[in-house]
Amino acid sequence: MEHKTYHKPTLRRIPEREKWLFRNPEALSSVMQGLREAREGKCAEPPDLEADLASIYSPVEKLLTDEDKARLRATVDRIIDEYGPVLERLGKE
Repeated sequence: MEHKTYHKPTLRRIPEREKWLFRNPEALSSVMQGLREAREGKCAEPPDLEADLASIYSPVEKLLTDEDKARLRATVDRIIDEYGPVLERLGKE
């Protein structure tokens, strides 16, 4: 006598914070299109963090004390160090 194996499908629970997406057909369609394009390698160039942060930093620099400038520069450098490599990798994939 031969036994057949039956695999019960795994049901996953959608987290509460993500349910809105499945209730919004337009948003879900947009996300699905973005995922298809990413799989096909149709990704936008990553942002230039250095230039973006410089455009924010330059106008306010005149209003800051030397101590504030040092703290802001340290924060900018930390953001670039932390997220720059990730964005570069995404741009190469």
